[in-house]
Amino acid sequence: MIEDNFQGWLVIDHEILKAAFAKLPPYYRKYKTIRKELHMGPQQISDYLEGRRYPNLLNFKKLCLYAQISADVLLGLISTKDSSE
Repeated sequence: MIEDNFQGWLVIDHEILKAAFAKLPPYYRKYKTIRKELHMGPQQISDYLEGRRYPNLLNFKKLCLYAQISADVLLGLISTKDSSE
């Protein structure tokens, strides 16, 4: 059975994204490093982490790979506890 964790029109869970970034080594959490690696502006990254705007598909993929988080988790399709199994 498919479980839908629909929470309004929330596209990505920015709290989970912030938590994933917080688990990265300190050097990789710096905006300067993130900008260089992902080719995004500092305001753009900040907006994604604070939930003020949502990434396009290319940037979504970059964020998932960089933060080492499953797209399913970030989209709320599965919970974080399910992804660790």
